[in-house]
Amino acid sequence: MDKETDRVSDLLGQLSHLGYHQFQIERIIRDSVGASDLESLSSEQAGRLVGVLEEYTRFAAKCRSVMKA
Repeated sequence: MDKETDRVSDLLGQLSHLGYHQFQIERIIRDSVGASDLESLSSEQAGRLVGVLEEYTRFAAKCRSVMKA
């Protein structure tokens, strides 16, 4: 689970850098895994969260690139 935890942390940092506010990030976490305590996530929940965060990161990066064009 350490690999998943590291990936989640990395993606959360990316979302923050891309302009998401902390309350938005917390809501994404709650909506995707039903909890906001990252330490208590099962391996399955962490994997699901990684997938969701990757989708949000891709979407935000795409929006940013369109805005710059």
